[in-house]
Amino acid sequence: MKVTSFSHSLFMFELPSRQEAATVKDGEWFWNSRRLTVNWGSPIMGDDTDMLEKTFDEEEVHSIIQSHALDKALGSDGFTMNELAILEFIHLLVETMDRHFGNVCELDIMFHLEKAHFMLEEMVMNGCIVETSKANILTPIQLMDKAS
Repeated sequence: MKVTSFSHSLFMFELPSRQEAATVKDGEWFWNSRRLTVNWGSPIMGDDTDMLEKTFDEEEVHSIIQSHALDKALGSDGFTMNELAILEFIHLLVETMDRHFGNVCELDIMFHLEKAHFMLEEMVMNGCIVETSKANILTPIQLMDKAS
C-alpha cells in the first residue's frame, strides 16, 4: 500500500487490488489515539473513464450560463465567484510568502516551489479556502526547516 500525504489532513491511498482496498476501507483508522472519520473516494477505472471524454453539447453550456445572474462569473465548481474574495486570497498568499521569504519575488517561488506549493495546500482543500491564519500556515513549514 502506498500512502501519499497532500496536507496534514488529506491522504491518498494506492492499493494493488480491489480486495485489499475493501479490507482497508472497512477497517478503523486512528491518528494520535483519536478515531478518524474517513471519507473514501472511488477511483475511476476501466470503462468508467469514457465519461471523462464526453464533451458538453451547446445546449448544456447555454442552459448553465443563462441560469446565472449577468453580473456573476462561474467558478470551477459551478458556483459563482466573488472577485473580491479571490483578490483577498491572493493578497493573503503573497503576505504569507512575504512573511516566510522576506519580500518574496519570483525567484523565491522558483527555487522553493515545494514550500510555495505546501503553503497553497495548507490554505486550500478541494477548491475551498480552509485556512487563513498566516501562523497556522507557516508553522509546519518552519518545523520542516528546523528539522532539515
